[in-house]
Amino acid sequence: MARWIEKNLLNRNHTVIFIDPLKLKLPLLNRIYKEMSHPSEMLQSLRNHLKEAVGYLPITPQYNKSTSSAMKYTLNYFLEEYYFKPFAIISYSPGSFGGINASDQLRLVFTKLGASLFHLTSQFLVSTQYLIMTETYSMNCMINE
Repeated sequence: MARWIEKNLLNRNHTVIFIDPLKLKLPLLNRIYKEMSHPSEMLQSLRNHLKEAVGYLPITPQYNKSTSSAMKYTLNYFLEEYYFKPFAIISYSPGSFGGINASDQLRLVFTKLGASLFHLTSQFLVSTQYLIMTETYSMNCMINE
């Protein structure tokens, strides 16, 4: 799902920085970035990407009626980097509601971090009833472009 979104944004000439929380292998969080005296180069690079971003488009699966723990853990490292920047959420789940619980919880997290919801309907929910993906990240679903 995330790679399909990335591909389509790039095709429309948007700059995309793809951040995969699982590939970051973040250390145990005992201080947020601004409290660290010597953050790693990886954290510095991640912070710079977040600070320079004009907005955020988190893409999350739904696990146990919530966003993924890897996504939430990554978000917790930073704070001011999200201030006043717009965000919209894409969520997906195997059920018929397209990850609405994950999307709702992630919306609350981003709002608490100081980001601004792009629009009240800035949630794109994808359920497996409308989604067929192939190995090449092509996607057929009911989307009006």
